[in-house]
Amino acid sequence: MASTGEEIPDKYNGLITLVTVAITFATIIVIDYNTVIRLKSMIQKTKRDIESVDEIVNTLIDKAEHVTDKYCKSETTVYNKFAEARNNISKIFTAKDFKAVMEAYPEMQGNIHTQKLLNQIESTERERLSVKLKYTDIVASYNAKIHSFPIVMLRKICKWEDIGIEFKLTEEEVVSDEELGI
Repeated sequence: MASTGEEIPDKYNGLITLVTVAITFATIIVIDYNTVIRLKSMIQKTKRDIESVDEIVNTLIDKAEHVTDKYCKSETTVYNKFAEARNNISKIFTAKDFKAVMEAYPEMQGNIHTQKLLNQIESTERERLSVKLKYTDIVASYNAKIHSFPIVMLRKICKWEDIGIEFKLTEEEVVSDEELGI
């Protein structure tokens, strides 16, 4: 082999190897540290998303109760008037008579509007479940990351603690045996 005159003396090979390992290790720590910080940020955002979806569900449920009450009162009155009309002068003998009595009253749409709200509630509840699943995935990644090497060495210094997964199904979210007909 021809010498170029720029060969590194053997006494520095160990030092270069040590510096290379230290730089590599420091790079890994910086990357992992940034990952932990990003995961913590995602956890906070996902918590806020869950709270927002919960607010939407509660608003829709309140609205559904209001609509149901409104149409129940309104349509009870309409059904009573309809029954009175049938019993009085407007006896129904043909489809034409029935149609004439029906046209005299507003369309009874309580079920249509209630069903629309129910569909929105179900959709939002599916979204809530999706966001909760995302949250648990992020928390699991965070908890695993703070226990992995080399980040575990910074865990106490940075005061990183495991985050618990607090979400449990409420009694309202679980379909009862009665609802299933069991």
